[in-house]
Amino acid sequence: MPLGRLAAWSAWEEVDYAMFARESDLNHVNNIFRTKLHFYLRDLIFQVEGRQLSFRDRPNTEVDFRFRRTATRGKLGLSYMPISRSRVDLFLTREDFRYDPGRPEISDDTDPNTVREIGENLSTALERVEGVFGMEGRLRILPRTTLLLDAGTSRIDFDSGPADNFPQRDSDSVSAMVGLELDPSGPLRGSLKVGKRHLRPDADDIDGFSDWIADSDMSLRIAGRGYMRTNYYRNIAFSIFGENLFHTLERRGLSYQHHFTGRLSVEAGRQLDDIDYPLPFNVGTASIPVMRHRHDDVRADTVTFRYRLGPSLLVGLAVGRWWRDSSFDENDTSRTTITTLMRYTP
Repeated sequence: MPLGRLAAWSAWEEVDYAMFARESDLNHVNNIFRTKLHFYLRDLIFQVEGRQLSFRDRPNTEVDFRFRRTATRGKLGLSYMPISRSRVDLFLTREDFRYDPGRPEISDDTDPNTVREIGENLSTALERVEGVFGMEGRLRILPRTTLLLDAGTSRIDFDSGPADNFPQRDSDSVSAMVGLELDPSGPLRGSLKVGKRHLRPDADDIDGFSDWIADSDMSLRIAGRGYMRTNYYRNIAFSIFGENLFHTLERRGLSYQHHFTGRLSVEAGRQLDDIDYPLPFNVGTASIPVMRHRHDDVRADTVTFRYRLGPSLLVGLAVGRWWRDSSFDENDTSRTTITTLMRYTP
């Protein structure tokens, strides 16, 4: 919505409803609310943005139960566009992460007290506030190719601490990535970024992270009716197991979507996750410790059918199979999912 000639404001919300055929009491609503206020001053754009997402999902691969995750973010930004081929963004964000165990789904042979304990540990270990000061740069070097530069420094303040029988987990993080973005009008589209991240915990007795990271998502149009997609991601995620502050996550994915008609398409894909924990776990006793490292290999195969009923309505059906093969055999598991989709875009 324009606010005169020098400003514009927008707000919108995305809502979806998840239904479970066998456990109707687990039905829930997920939503994302966004708002933006932009001021335009010649080559400068001043931005004030807010976002809140509320999802009930598995927070990471460590936890096999669904919890309510709420993330609230505020952003102040400044964009500078000296020429049509380039853009520089400076921004400051603050994001608050909260977790609510609620009533997670459990099987008949699962102890509810165990699930409750997992939920309490999850909230205590992962609730945090992240503040980021960052920069993003873009420079078009070819008609369909843009050079990317991302850099930022962040402060992570966890709610937990020694008073909660948890180690001090507060940390500083610095990262930088360079890459390329290909224009979506060509047959090959997407982006590829590679860089390095350094995570330094405040506590000297907690291991940090200093290694390369990557984020890639590419697609190739084939014969006008098909799209081959590939993605690669490598970074860290915060952990709740043992004395690990984080685990490394390396994700690879490949899928192909074919449009048989203007309305009907079928997509088949596979995603592979490689998850590694830097610190070993004690699987023995306090008097006789036995230290073992944990490593998980996760595979997900999915086939999705989509059919467009009209300009605004899309329906679909997805059948998937998920496996986790862990070096801790008691954590090996698999599940089959059948998901229906209905998407309405006004």
